[in-house]
Amino acid sequence: MDKRFVIIHQSEIVRKGLWAIMREAFHYEFILLKEVNEVADYSGFSNTELFIFLQDDKYSEATKALIGKLLNSSNHIEFILITSLDSKNEMDSIFINDPSIDIIRKIKQIAEKKEEGANSMADLSEREKDVLVQVALGLTNKEIAEKLFISIHTVITHRKHITDKLGIKSISGLTVYAILNKLIDTENIDLATLI
Repeated sequence: MDKRFVIIHQSEIVRKGLWAIMREAFHYEFILLKEVNEVADYSGFSNTELFIFLQDDKYSEATKALIGKLLNSSNHIEFILITSLDSKNEMDSIFINDPSIDIIRKIKQIAEKKEEGANSMADLSEREKDVLVQVALGLTNKEIAEKLFISIHTVITHRKHITDKLGIKSISGLTVYAILNKLIDTENIDLATLI
């Protein structure tokens, strides 16, 4: 599978600076973009692992879903936040004031975690995938139980296992995960629910 780094940041200095730091350590193709909507120019990619570096003030679940929709659904996407604040964020992030060696180390850790995460999708049972789809579509536990002909207790148990395996707790996070792993199509959900 091809791997590409896509750096989306308004600042040319940040875009080119990250590229200069990473090009020696990673032999991937780099794409430098100023705006999120420019991703549409790369909709022809297929079966590609894309590491999307996104500036912190542009990050949202809706933006992630939009990027997922603009790109071919056969791609695997990992988002990395470019932040100017040295905060401990739940999602993968790099701090622009870190030394080059720390940035490279963090990105390598993120890439390794991504490979492990690909295995966790395979670890979900078929029934857990069914429940995940229904959660992503916005159904309540009771509605999922009725639709899948299982008890509410079983739905809750499956949801707990899904959260434990994927490490994702929010419904919007699970929805984005389901979209990026091609369990649901963005046309089946209301993107306004992700905001």
